[in-house]
Amino acid sequence: MTCSATARGFVATFADHSPIERRFAASGAVTAAYRLRRLVNVPGLSMSFFVSRRPSVSFALRAAVAAVLLWPAAASAEPDPAIAVNVDQAKLVKLPDRVATLVVGNPMIADVTLQSGGIIVVTGKSYGATNFIAMDRGGQVLIDRQIQVAGPTDQLVTVYRGVDRETYSCMPICQRRVTLGDGDNYFKSVLDQAGTMSSTASGNAAAASKTN
Repeated sequence: MTCSATARGFVATFADHSPIERRFAASGAVTAAYRLRRLVNVPGLSMSFFVSRRPSVSFALRAAVAAVLLWPAAASAEPDPAIAVNVDQAKLVKLPDRVATLVVGNPMIADVTLQSGGIIVVTGKSYGATNFIAMDRGGQVLIDRQIQVAGPTDQLVTVYRGVDRETYSCMPICQRRVTLGDGDNYFKSVLDQAGTMSSTASGNAAAASKTN
């Protein structure tokens, strides 16, 4: 038998019966991402073998890379802050010029009117929270924002007469003030007085313009 035949026979015997080869096969290490080289010394014979595989990327690493790449997009998708306004007060907010339609979730809480140049006027009407949606002429949603309506900012004094409540604005002299939650009789009385005063003022202004 030639030396080359002996070498081939030894390689086959080593592959079938070597403890190293059996350990690799049992543990699945032959599929791991590494390059193994082992030199076997036999009298009059030298032999080497290699086990290799293409490197692979673990699932955890791929997920981490995807999270890093997607993080800027997720951060830029954060909603706009809510518009804070007080009851009986108004606030101006600038929107894109191409806004054509406004939809208010609850008009009883806030009123939103569109002005030229993409300016909207947000007026607080009652306590609570609602939202408004701005769309262009094609119906595409441009903005969807929350509106938070808080109580009045002036110095108030609340008087309870049994279960009925009356509110006065004291800055510094206390005057009657219509506030949500006041008693029905008090609420109606103040509104009637305010309406009468407004009508009288309008009538006087009209009469003055005619005489001039």
